[in-house]
Amino acid sequence: AENWEKIGKDLGRYVNVARFNFETETGLASKFNVMSVPMIYSLVNGRRDTFFGDPSHANVTHFLARSLADSVKVVRDNNGGAFLDDQDSRPKALLFAQQGMVKLRLAFRALAVQFQRRLDLAEVQIVHSDALRALFRVDKEPAIVFVRERDSKPLMYTGKMTQAKLSSLFAQFQYHAVPQLSAGNLVDLCGGGALGSQPCVLYLHDPATSTSAARAA
Repeated sequence: AENWEKIGKDLGRYVNVARFNFETETGLASKFNVMSVPMIYSLVNGRRDTFFGDPSHANVTHFLARSLADSVKVVRDNNGGAFLDDQDSRPKALLFAQQGMVKLRLAFRALAVQFQRRLDLAEVQIVHSDALRALFRVDKEPAIVFVRERDSKPLMYTGKMTQAKLSSLFAQFQYHAVPQLSAGNLVDLCGGGALGSQPCVLYLHDPATSTSAARAA
């Protein structure tokens, strides 16, 4: 229990951490089909994974990072172009990092879940990605490249990769300079439109005469 307190306190910076007593919380014990203790589970977008093995700090960290792996795309030279060309959706963030760096990947993937409606996140594969590194002039890793509109200049961040700093950067770049409005982000951008408390200006256009998307600012 003491070890779990330390693990939970540290990993709580990246994900929500909780515990329950299977003897008193019998309903939860039944829900999770607890057969023995201790047990560790992860819940990500409705999917549950179960941890097996020595519950050391390193092992649990790897487990959580693997549980969150599907929250980001994996890109390399042969599919990176398609990921970047999808400019009509959301801004992009690409993580360039060498092997390991489990806590950084955990932070990046956890934030991918948090910002999944507003940002497209990808981890650049270590091999077969020289063209992507050359495109963004990545010569120092780890690095995160933010890409907004097609003709805008990408921003590369190579500073401290703390959870708080990454969260701040993602919040800053979560929308295009003039965001594209959709049913999925209307509440985020305008607080529910005319009924919301946040002022919102909408530009409506005719797609037959303009290539730019409907925008909200």
